[in-house]
Amino acid sequence: MKPATALIWTRLASGLAGALLAASAAHAARVALRVRRAHAYSRCAQRYTRHLADASHRLLIVGDSTAVGLGAKSMEDSIAGRLARDFPLASIENRAELGARIACVLGQLREVDAGYDAVLIAAGGNDILRRTPYDALRVALEAVINRAREVAPLVIVVNSGNVGGAPLFGWPLSVVLSRRSLQVRRIFALSCRRLRAQFVNLTFVPRRDPFGRQRELYFAEDRLHPSSAAYQYCYGVLKRRTRLTRLLAAA
Repeated sequence: MKPATALIWTRLASGLAGALLAASAAHAARVALRVRRAHAYSRCAQRYTRHLADASHRLLIVGDSTAVGLGAKSMEDSIAGRLARDFPLASIENRAELGARIACVLGQLREVDAGYDAVLIAAGGNDILRRTPYDALRVALEAVINRAREVAPLVIVVNSGNVGGAPLFGWPLSVVLSRRSLQVRRIFALSCRRLRAQFVNLTFVPRRDPFGRQRELYFAEDRLHPSSAAYQYCYGVLKRRTRLTRLLAAA
């Protein structure tokens, strides 16, 4: 190759690399801005809690923003709110915290005594976003389940939806987050099976993901958290796949 030709190809490659780096930096900046906006959106969240002195049953809810109900139009549209509506004699204590990882959920459980009829754990999305190592995630999850079993005879674990399907994330980040979501789903399923906790799976492969196929319906304004319709969908799965509602309905 002649020196002049080699110089042209070198300049073209350098220019292409620079353009790709600039595009990647711009995309990363857009994603960072969207994440900051989603964080600001979380300030309006309120968790539903109802203490009854003479309750028929006692339910404890722990976890992250999905256990709080972030994204729902009202507290009554959250999982806790829907349970309170359907079971007016049940006492519902919600200790979930925005941004909590699985390891943080253990802290939510350490401060409670035994005597609950059921513990509902909803978490996992923050571990996907913040890249918690898989081994550390498994250890933390099993510690949470074991502690929950000391608190109540029925333990239910609900994972997050496929984070890669959220409108907040574009390609290629959506692909990375989707793969990680499916790996975390496997950890949840195996740990729940081993420790005899009821597992409610909400993470699906992209082509079968109901949330990803109807983003306008199932995602809130921040393009990351579930909408009221998504919480309704999750509540329906919870009723079909677990003994929770049959327990709360029993005399």
